[in-house]
Amino acid sequence: MEKSKRKVVTRAPARTVRILNLNGVLPHPVEAESKLEGDFVRQAALSSITKAIVSQPFTLPVSPEGYTPDYLVSTTGESRVVVEVKLARKVAEYTALFDRAAEYLRARRHEFFVATEKTIRRTNSHQRALLLLRYAKAVYPEQQRQRAVEFTRSYKNGVALGTILAKTQLRRELIYHLIGRKQLTTGPRLSLDDSALVFIPNASETTDEDFLARWLGLAPWR
Repeated sequence: MEKSKRKVVTRAPARTVRILNLNGVLPHPVEAESKLEGDFVRQAALSSITKAIVSQPFTLPVSPEGYTPDYLVSTTGESRVVVEVKLARKVAEYTALFDRAAEYLRARRHEFFVATEKTIRRTNSHQRALLLLRYAKAVYPEQQRQRAVEFTRSYKNGVALGTILAKTQLRRELIYHLIGRKQLTTGPRLSLDDSALVFIPNASETTDEDFLARWLGLAPWR
């Protein structure tokens, strides 16, 4: 695989390029050429095992002009997952290319996924991810942060968000902040109603192989 020389800022100059600075969640900014790509990045970033996301990571020699996938997701278990973000109505015309890309990547121990709006936006979790990451940028007293985490830790099977608020008298926005910073989680759906169970993230309970399947409802391209 050759490192991609193309940058999203020059690939489609007619589009608005989004630079996603998810400080405290990802180590580096991530480029997104479309709203759908941005929705994918935000949701994938909130998985407890996502370590880094790199846009246009390399070019694969699977077509005469080469093919540059959208993202490389690295996990805490050192897996490297390659993701193409595509509108569902356009996937069929790229099937042969994706077949070659998946075969090439599997031989190099990378899994290849194609994410569409049907998976990324299937439960409106993309909207909740956006909200959570906005609160992740805020600053809250460390004592309150620690109180929320320790209270949640005392419930091994999770505790309802409403219960946390009622018993600790902490602000809802603080809980959203901690979920956005991945210190707490409500799971792949990112549920935020009072009945949502809140947990301490445990990356060891989720394997690298199935994290995209659980988090975004995706299966490796075959």
